[in-house]
Amino acid sequence: MVKAYAHCRRLDGVDYTGVKSREVPPEIWEKIANFIPRDELLKLYTVNSAFLNVVLNLKYKRVDLSNEPDRPQAELRRKLDRLRNQFVAGRIRSLYIRPWRIDEEQAVPTSLRSRVKLGLKSLVDPEFPEFYEKEQLKKRIFDDVNVVLDAVAACKHGITEYSIDWDEQPRYHAALFSHFLSPLLDLAHNLQKLHLKVPVDSFRALFPIGRKFEFPELRRLQELTLTLSTGTLPKAEIDYHLDTLVVFIHNVFRTLKSLSIATTSSSEYVDLTHFFETLEGESYLHHFSLSIPSGNYHLSNPLALGRFLRRHRNTLRSLALRSPIADITQRTPAQWPVEAIKGVKFPELMTLHLALGGNSERLDDVIHVLYSCPTTLHTLLLENRVLPSQDVEYLISALDHPAPGGGVKRLRVTVKTLNDTFLDALFHRLPQLEDVEIVFKRLAGQPGDPFSDLLQHLKGRIYVASQVKRLQLEVVQSPVPVLLPNFAKNLLYAAFYSSLPLLKDFVSHTLP
Repeated sequence: MVKAYAHCRRLDGVDYTGVKSREVPPEIWEKIANFIPRDELLKLYTVNSAFLNVVLNLKYKRVDLSNEPDRPQAELRRKLDRLRNQFVAGRIRSLYIRPWRIDEEQAVPTSLRSRVKLGLKSLVDPEFPEFYEKEQLKKRIFDDVNVVLDAVAACKHGITEYSIDWDEQPRYHAALFSHFLSPLLDLAHNLQKLHLKVPVDSFRALFPIGRKFEFPELRRLQELTLTLSTGTLPKAEIDYHLDTLVVFIHNVFRTLKSLSIATTSSSEYVDLTHFFETLEGESYLHHFSLSIPSGNYHLSNPLALGRFLRRHRNTLRSLALRSPIADITQRTPAQWPVEAIKGVKFPELMTLHLALGGNSERLDDVIHVLYSCPTTLHTLLLENRVLPSQDVEYLISALDHPAPGGGVKRLRVTVKTLNDTFLDALFHRLPQLEDVEIVFKRLAGQPGDPFSDLLQHLKGRIYVASQVKRLQLEVVQSPVPVLLPNFAKNLLYAAFYSSLPLLKDFVSHTLP
């Protein structure tokens, strides 16, 4: 298709079937172009004006305004200059900003006259050098921020997604975040997605925005993603900033469809209990996600989260309560996710992503949730805990009675041993599965030849009813990884491809 149009070069846009490209909506061309390799896509520039617009719309749909260490700031300045061009600015829909470090060292005047003037003023006023340094820093911040804000102002009418990200390690000047949050006042009338990863004390800049969001014409925000980083701020100050955030969320709750909150491992004194106790109001949340690093106690009372989920249980389609493991040598089970969903029924839930607790914890509360949405649940992802064989049987029994045409299609589970008994139960009793991710601690078989028993079992066996199209195998993270030779992996690939008739994608990138 691309080569045909690239060689056609007819200005009227007529292809071989007699259909004019200008008669096809641009949105359709953009969807088609998403499946075309970039080098081939660039050839469409010269076909006609309709295809030129399609390529430019895709190129500038998402713009990254970050200044990475290996990218000189001059390159960023050139990009910002291009964005001020209305021909480009009108095509931007998503804007991503990542603040950069500003040199806070004292600027030394270059001219002899300026150095002499600075020296004389320092003799009269010993505090003048410090004052001069602060003023120069303000000027550098002002210059950098204004260039970005001018570019944002030029494309504000088309932006529907706005993101601010940062790296916790370098110390950025606080003024950057307050300045980069200020365009929200101008973007609010059309903004649908907002993603913020900023220091928690920067959220005070949202307070005037919250007051302005009281006007109905500004309430279009549907997706809000927040990453809370508090560092070593005291708890009282953190709660003050979180209260400001609650005010902002309340003002956009009526249109909000997705709310995602995450805390960072560097946050020492944050506690989200009060946050969820005060976060009330009517909403139509379809997706909710909370991520707290494993080993961090950022939610002292999971019941506060449970009450929040209970208020929104009838509208939730997707629920993710995660506890990423930052350090595999200090594996701390997460108890709060299961405690939060205890006794709550989600009649419309389609996706459940859950971090499980310690080994002594039974799956009763999780199974209770599964039974509350037997006809709607499509994806079940369980992590952070190696399930013993009895819990695996317990889980499969809860999933092997799907309604006609229903049942879980995607499953992620962690087992102690990958053996023939588990695979038979999985593929025979849950034939509706299409995407399976298995995390295992070890392979069944002899220590010297761990995969021989599994290969022998799969040899000549075909799970005829299985609908699995994608299978992913991972090894439980540990200080001593499981190593398989290349020939063993190849034999494993071949065995699964022969046993699962519809298998198209086999992934085992975690098997080194």
